[in-house]
Amino acid sequence: MTRALLPVVVCVALAAMLGGCQPGFRPPAAVQGSYHLAWHDEFNGRTLDPAKWAHYAPGPRRLAVNVPEAVALDGRGHLTITTTRHEVPDGAGGVKPEYRTGMISTKGIYETTYGYFECRMRVQREVGHWSAFWINTPTMGKPMGDPATAGVEIDVMEYLCNGGYKDKAQHTIHWDHTTPAYQRDFTALHIPGLGEGFHVYGCEWTPEYLAFFVDGRETWRTSKAIPKRDQHIILSVEIGPWAGDIKDANLPDGIEVDYVRVFKKR
Repeated sequence: MTRALLPVVVCVALAAMLGGCQPGFRPPAAVQGSYHLAWHDEFNGRTLDPAKWAHYAPGPRRLAVNVPEAVALDGRGHLTITTTRHEVPDGAGGVKPEYRTGMISTKGIYETTYGYFECRMRVQREVGHWSAFWINTPTMGKPMGDPATAGVEIDVMEYLCNGGYKDKAQHTIHWDHTTPAYQRDFTALHIPGLGEGFHVYGCEWTPEYLAFFVDGRETWRTSKAIPKRDQHIILSVEIGPWAGDIKDANLPDGIEVDYVRVFKKR
């Protein structure tokens, strides 16, 4: 075997383990040199991969009902989460509207500490519901006052269409939630055109800081309340007053996700 062929062979071997040597399988330039692909889903095929994801918080949540049927693969390499309106019995002989949407997570399947987390997503277009790519913990606030041990909700991206939220990338961390010590830190950065087409959202989680990215550009950084325990990934669409009145939405509407990737230090 000639030396010229060695890089090709190595690339093929790595492709089998890591999902490929394509240029797209890289984090932003700010972290490229020190990370390798450790986990990913490109959403190829026709059904959600149960070895990577499970439906999250099924049943009533906020102003909607989470149902598995809201989550699908479109056969073109995208995950979709769709919000729909249905007429259901109101218990008094009539009908009432019921809104259905969905959430998925890697809880109990893939949980990790530190890394660069990224997804490529097209957000919803209608008011009344919001999309999110986040990293969460099942033990927030336990113990209270110790986010490193208890974990922190890391909202890599939340997006709303209503009012002054349109075209804003919202990055937030929450800790000690539902306790008297609850705190958060956040920013909301206006990025023209964010509500159109696909964009890439990422977060670098290290022992010292959390750095957030949109389309490869760092948009926010915080050193507050850094979690130091394994956490899981969530993709979601939720309905609530924060996003405006869902009655004003032209449904169905939802999100498309091209991929989710996790890179770890070499």
